[in-house]
Amino acid sequence: VGIELVHAASLVTDDLPCMDGAETRRGRTSTWKEFDESTAILASHYLKDRGALLMRQNALDHGISNGSADNYIQQVLTRLYVGQATDLELEKSERALRQSMIDKSNLFQLALAFPAILLDSEHVDLLKDIGRDVTLAYQLMDDLRDLLPSDEVGKPTGVESEKGTS
Repeated sequence: VGIELVHAASLVTDDLPCMDGAETRRGRTSTWKEFDESTAILASHYLKDRGALLMRQNALDHGISNGSADNYIQQVLTRLYVGQATDLELEKSERALRQSMIDKSNLFQLALAFPAILLDSEHVDLLKDIGRDVTLAYQLMDDLRDLLPSDEVGKPTGVESEKGTS
């Protein structure tokens, strides 16, 4: 639930006019369009903070109090923000583009690796690697969906190619 709240927060932020400016998300009016930009920003902050709190609490419930889970959550969130910022740059290298695609969608990595961290599994690094690959595959698929008609996707299409994002 915590990961999904953080994911929802990232979508609310991504739809804002200063980012992608999407007026719809999943076939419905986006948060900023339904309410206003200020409400969307505040909702995004709340969802992100609540999601991170739930993940931290889950770590404590599993007896992890050394900060490793919290540090990992913070690393993922930082990469999410850096990836989004890089994606918004008008000019970027192919390498920077690829890294931003991984960073801005790295919640897949969190979803795969976080349970292993909670269980103190020896497979954390392997799951992080798999999560990175799933993240990149998802981002590529999402960008290809940008070429489909908007009624099939549930959001405006062509935005990514028009803005020069990934």
